[in-house]
Amino acid sequence: MKKRNRLPLLLMGLVCCLVMGCGVDSATDAGTKQPSALKAPEDYVRGALGARDRAADVVGTGAINKAIEAYKMEYGTNPASLEELRKKGLLSTIPPAPAGKTYQYNPRNGTVALVDK
Repeated sequence: MKKRNRLPLLLMGLVCCLVMGCGVDSATDAGTKQPSALKAPEDYVRGALGARDRAADVVGTGAINKAIEAYKMEYGTNPASLEELRKKGLLSTIPPAPAGKTYQYNPRNGTVALVDK
């Protein structure tokens, strides 16, 4: 009996599996609400970038809040603006807000928040 090369058959089977998988919803496996294993790397990167952005938000507002507290302790009142924190040397620079956001400062109660532009 003549031996046949099985490589073409194996490759054709692999191509069929890949083609059949293309009909699957990009976010979940067909018919389920379970995340697709094929999308796991993309989901991981998206989550990591989101975590980085949230961390930058916390670091920026944290530094500003710390400077506001120091200002209150030294001057007995809230600063009139965030720029005043820089002028008094409590912040070397106002931390940059994440893309698409800006800091909103309320001098009455000394709170700062990130808001959409």
